[in-house]
Amino acid sequence: MLKLATAKRMQNFNMCGYAAPKMETVRIGFIGLGNRGSEICRVLSAIEGLSFTGLCDLRPDKAQATQKILDSAGHHPAVYTGGEDEWKKMCDRTDIDVIYIATPWKLHTKMAVYAMSR
Repeated sequence: MLKLATAKRMQNFNMCGYAAPKMETVRIGFIGLGNRGSEICRVLSAIEGLSFTGLCDLRPDKAQATQKILDSAGHHPAVYTGGEDEWKKMCDRTDIDVIYIATPWKLHTKMAVYAMSR
């Protein structure tokens, strides 16, 4: 019969109870504007305190279509499109608080790691 370890593990830190300071405006950059991405942008555009700072898609027509949706909702984001690394240019901006990734799954890791390293 196996004996269970009885030693207590000390937890040094956890995020329970942590609250970041309130942000009046959350500035978002959005990568991936296909069917799912453009619909999420439309829904998010109605949230008070959310500002679309950048939009990115490899396909210019998808980026422009989403830009029109957001323009009508009072958002005027910069558009990054036409090249495979345009998303990096958007991530390199210092005035974006959140990068939302709605690309095909195989692209998520490199984009998320890059965005978090900025």
